[in-house]
Amino acid sequence: MILFKWHAGLMAAGFLSFFTAFLVAATQRRKPWWLRRHRAAGILGTLFILSGMTATIAAVAAAAKGHLRTPHTWLGALTIAAAVATPILGLLQFKIRDRTGRLRAAHRLCGRILTGAALVTILLGLRVAGYL
Repeated sequence: MILFKWHAGLMAAGFLSFFTAFLVAATQRRKPWWLRRHRAAGILGTLFILSGMTATIAAVAAAAKGHLRTPHTWLGALTIAAAVATPILGLLQFKIRDRTGRLRAAHRLCGRILTGAALVTILLGLRVAGYL
């Protein structure tokens, strides 16, 4: 049970980090430091999300239950994929100069999907846990 609590805490921290990255990009772009903070919050969010995923995989394996049994788990898998893809796309736009526009558009779309999917996944997780 303790691993599920770690899962919840790490995923919530990941969501807050990604939401912080979103807010910085949406409101602070005129500041000279915005990109460093946006990047740091995004990478930190990915680390939290991957750590939370590891905790839940270990918990499900220890409980001998099947993986990917509920909508929470399926949407969680999408959230994890977006959590990995979003910062990669964001970093690649600075490395592949002739594709900057497309990579930036993909990064923004993936970030929006990530933010929405993470919020819905958290709500579904609270429902599965009996809090909603």
